[in-house]
Amino acid sequence: MSNSAAQFVSQLLFTYEAEPHITAPLPVMGPTQGGTVLSLFGRLFVSSPGTWCRFVGVAANSSQVHGVVVVARRLSSTHVQCTTPQSFAPGLSAVSLSFNGLDFS
Repeated sequence: MSNSAAQFVSQLLFTYEAEPHITAPLPVMGPTQGGTVLSLFGRLFVSSPGTWCRFVGVAANSSQVHGVVVVARRLSSTHVQCTTPQSFAPGLSAVSLSFNGLDFS
């Protein structure tokens, strides 16, 4: 691209990463008020500027499903920790990871 006699060159980089895979959460249960330090074990946990856990379950004060995103800590390529949020009713909650804040798996 040129403007008058000046030349501008722009190069943006994009990195493809393999999708991370969670094999085991520990512990497998905790109180509904949250606060449990959850360890997620798996593989292909990439090093990135930010790591997040997303919990999806039934809200404590309604019957609607909702999600809560919390900051996580990557300890290694096979271990991530996050603290469970408050606000879920008793029952199962799905947990997923993101290393870019947008894509959860």
